[in-house]
Amino acid sequence: MDQYRRYAVLVADTSSARLFIFGLGTALNSDTVSNPKASRTSVGGWSQMRYQRHIDNYHRSHAKEIVDAIDRLMREEGAEHIILAGDKVIIPVLKEQLPQHLSDKLIDVLRIDINTPDHELFEAAAEAFREHDAQIDAEKVERLLDEFRAGGLALVGAHDSLAALNNGQVDELLIIASLEQIHEDEEEVGALLAPDAPANEDDPAQTRTVLMADELVTKARQTGARVTFIEDESLLAGVGGVGVLLRYRL
Repeated sequence: MDQYRRYAVLVADTSSARLFIFGLGTALNSDTVSNPKASRTSVGGWSQMRYQRHIDNYHRSHAKEIVDAIDRLMREEGAEHIILAGDKVIIPVLKEQLPQHLSDKLIDVLRIDINTPDHELFEAAAEAFREHDAQIDAEKVERLLDEFRAGGLALVGAHDSLAALNNGQVDELLIIASLEQIHEDEEEVGALLAPDAPANEDDPAQTRTVLMADELVTKARQTGARVTFIEDESLLAGVGGVGVLLRYRL
């Protein structure tokens, strides 16, 4: 779910638009908006000025119809972000028509022709989305490490992170996507770290045996903590591949 979040791509010109919802590495839904092209004129003076106002109003109306359509499609499909694409005429008008809740979800603007084949559009949009994700990941990890070094609202390492999750302290779990490879074998942890896991009956200390990556993510889901999988594992390599941003400290 984290790696293949749904996002919208809107590619438009001054008379039509193609709308897509991408996720799971493919297009999940699409729609089109078409309006007749405005006729050209060679008149001058006041007539030309009135004609230009007419064209400007036409572009705004066209853009509003497109934005309403993508807004509706994003709500229906649960898309979290939007990428705009198109020519230099329509893009500024589209951005002007975006309501604040869509402006907040805009992650990039691409110069792509309306007739670009679907697969090329997807490749360009996917690359833009990956770059956005990488930037957000780096910012989150930087905040985590800064907080941890300052003794603030962050902890790092699998065991300390799991302890905080059990206490309900965690706001967000940052975990490298390959953590299950680092902790591929079951590990023994204290009963307080994994109280719901089966106890080792022969152990008087009642330790628990868990798969660490599974336990961390499961506990995050159970306690309402957000989970972010960090694709660039080097960002968290120095702290064991996992850390947590806290709601509060005990």
